[in-house]
Amino acid sequence: MRFLYALMLWCLPGLAGPSLSAQQTTALQTRGMGLFASDAPIKLRIQANFKELLKNRNDDSTYHEAVMTYERPSGEEVVIEGAQLRLRGNFRRKNCGFPPLRLKFDPAKVQGTLFEGQDKLKMVTHCENRRTTFGDYLLQEYLIYKMYNLLTDYSFRVQLLEVTYVDVSAKYRPIEQYAFLIEDEDQMARRLGGEMVEEKVNFSSMDQDEAGMMAVFQFMIGNTDWSVLSQHNIKVFKHAGTDRYVAIPYDFDWAGLIAPPYAQPNPLLGTTNVRQRVFRGYCRSSAEFDADFHRLKAQRQAIFALVSSCDQLSSRARDRSLNYLQSFYEILEDSNRASKEIREKCR
Repeated sequence: MRFLYALMLWCLPGLAGPSLSAQQTTALQTRGMGLFASDAPIKLRIQANFKELLKNRNDDSTYHEAVMTYERPSGEEVVIEGAQLRLRGNFRRKNCGFPPLRLKFDPAKVQGTLFEGQDKLKMVTHCENRRTTFGDYLLQEYLIYKMYNLLTDYSFRVQLLEVTYVDVSAKYRPIEQYAFLIEDEDQMARRLGGEMVEEKVNFSSMDQDEAGMMAVFQFMIGNTDWSVLSQHNIKVFKHAGTDRYVAIPYDFDWAGLIAPPYAQPNPLLGTTNVRQRVFRGYCRSSAEFDADFHRLKAQRQAIFALVSSCDQLSSRARDRSLNYLQSFYEILEDSNRASKEIREKCR
């Protein structure tokens, strides 16, 4: 486990901002500001009754008590009492051996810790216990979030974890798996200076530059499992005091870049597998499409570096991801293909 943690510290160097020293990171964590402040993975131990938690997959409302322990960069262990877990998600909750979780904290018990100021957090887990295969799928989804962070501030921040799950009922043996946390949407809204809204928003009211770039990004990763109008795997942010809305994507696990075995192509799109790209964005002027393409091209090197520098990915998953991304950029570099596969496919 120490070896794996050392490897993880090499992943994603400096791409989300200047690297922090152990002392700086510890200071941020002590002030409750550091959960998403550094790319360094967090070693986390969760002790809970996983027998009870996993007994009823239809129950996504009951919280179960947990004790969480994490390690600061200084090596000091911090114990958080009074944490709670519940199942979440739709498809994966019912179809994965280990479903996604939602964490809930007692504000009084997380003061002065890495989780200070956090209330509830989504935790993306490994689905199945085959660490290499399903660990790769999870890491690839984590990297997709990081790619989108490179393109826009209107994106969910994520924090990589290496988790040891300890079942206090002793039905399940302890397991070690990768996971990641997703920034709380209300905290993201405060960071961006506005609020999240749930009412349906006319597409014409959306920030067209952000929506256009987002659609090309979804094409890049081969994701068709989203919709702005129905807010499927899309959250809507509203700037304070304005009528300006921004569509913010999440939940990329059905993307062609990942292509896990449970992902199925949309029968309405006429594809036979999820790795086939289909552009699902709305029509824009030639100049606006060019601007979208430019944003993606400008971050090409950084996007490739995210994948190639992530040593915990298996070599097969790394090569497969890089090849898939390369095929997208080949489309952008060929004006005829870009027109045929993107511009002419707009809605």
